Amino acid sequence: MTALAAVIAATLTFLPLQQPTDLPAPPAPPPAAEAEQTAPAPDYAAVTRLVLLDQAAMAGDTAAAEQLVRLFWHPDDDKAVQIARRESGLRCNARNPRSSASGLFQTLQLHAPRAQRMGLSWGQVQSSCLANIAVARALYAEQGWRPWRL
Repeated sequence: MTALAAVIAATLTFLPLQQPTDLPAPPAPPPAAEAEQTAPAPDYAAVTRLVLLDQAAMAGDTAAAEQLVRLFWHPDDDKAVQIARRESGLRCNARNPRSSASGLFQTLQLHAPRAQRMGLSWGQVQSSCLANIAVARALYAEQGWRPWRL
C-alpha cells in the first residue's frame, strides 16, 4: 500500500456514515463469487477531495485545514476546530520547538505506535494533515478531549 493510500485508509475510518431511514432495506448480498465481481467502485471524487484539501492545508490554507477537521469531527466539529486553532493556528506544519508535538492537533511522538497500528509512519503524521487528524481522531475516540486539556 502506498503512503498516500495508507493515510486515506486510516482517515476514512472516521468519516461519519449516514444511514437514511426512509429507504427500503437493501437487497440480500449476492453469493461470494458474484460479490467479488460486483464490488462497488471506490468513490474517487471523495478521495480526490480529501487529497486536494490535504495538499491545500499543507500549503498553509487554514480554511482547507478547517474543512478537514469538520469532516472528521462531526458533530463535535466546532470544539475540534477551536482546539486545532489553539494548538496550531490551523497550520498543519506547526512544530513545537520544546517538545515532539507537531501538526494541526500537536500530536506527540509518544503516539507513534498508535499511528503505526493505523498503518501510518510518524513521518506521515508530521507531513500530512490527514494523517495528523486521523491519529488525533483515534486519540479522541479513546480518551475524549482529555489529551488537549480543555
